[in-house]
Amino acid sequence: MPKLLYGLQETQDVEDFENDPEANEKSCQKNPGHASFHLVNEFTMNHLPEKYKNENFHECILQLAKLVIKLSVGKVSPERPKEWPVTQQPYPYYGCQRKLRMGTARVEQVIQHLDGKRVCECQKCKTSACPKKLWGEIEVYTAAHVIFDQTEADDTTWTLFDDAIKLSAGLVIDTCDVRKDLCKMKFITCDTGLVNQLADIMAEYIRLWDIVYSTWKSTWDEDKVAVIVSHPHGGFKKISVGQWRELEERDDLKGKRFSYTTSTCPGSSGAYVFIPGYNTGSWYTGFDQLIHSGTDGQINFSAFGIFLDSK
Repeated sequence: MPKLLYGLQETQDVEDFENDPEANEKSCQKNPGHASFHLVNEFTMNHLPEKYKNENFHECILQLAKLVIKLSVGKVSPERPKEWPVTQQPYPYYGCQRKLRMGTARVEQVIQHLDGKRVCECQKCKTSACPKKLWGEIEVYTAAHVIFDQTEADDTTWTLFDDAIKLSAGLVIDTCDVRKDLCKMKFITCDTGLVNQLADIMAEYIRLWDIVYSTWKSTWDEDKVAVIVSHPHGGFKKISVGQWRELEERDDLKGKRFSYTTSTCPGSSGAYVFIPGYNTGSWYTGFDQLIHSGTDGQINFSAFGIFLDSK
């Protein structure tokens, strides 16, 4: 089996705890000028490949963008390993105590508790004499090198809808797999307005995803289109469109990952990689652990998700 390579991860380091996305973009050596990144409100069908200039696909990407989260992480866990597992490659931020870095995540699932049978389990309600009966769980995915454990999750600010909603507490680690570079978290809240808003967006995304999947399921491995929505340099979310190149399978990790030319920058770590027509094998269609992990300087690649073959 080939040697396992993780490459360079793409968090955006922040000096003196003040991020300046504009300055970071100007000094960026990976994608000078950032011509291949498009602000969400400026993204049109003209930015898509000719065969994919499709209203449903375009709208599906815009709905996906609403589920993308900007992460700002302050602490570095003392439990981080010195090296990536079964390699001699240095693990990001090993030995640091604090290092503010920016990354990307996305909402994977929204669970609404609206029947009143269970009370809210958020920290506020746990200590309240009158816990709320209407509440929800928001499941979030990012890369493990962005948020490694609960120590780091407790010092994370996450931003929804660009700068519209900022939350500075409440993320709870569900699972973290360092070898696959995957981190799943939950946010429990009795803010039913937020829960319902995200649930509606998710429902519309899944509806459109089904249409997109049906349209290109027979040609996904010929056209090889790959779309990423991320927060390059910790700024506003942007959309980039490119192609995937290889699909690598690792029996030792029981997972697969894609490599792709779709543009990414520091700050893109943890972003969802959308390949139209590909069935990830999730319990429902559309979302899985297919997220951006890193780059070797020439090509970018995802984390090792658990996928089923497309049918």
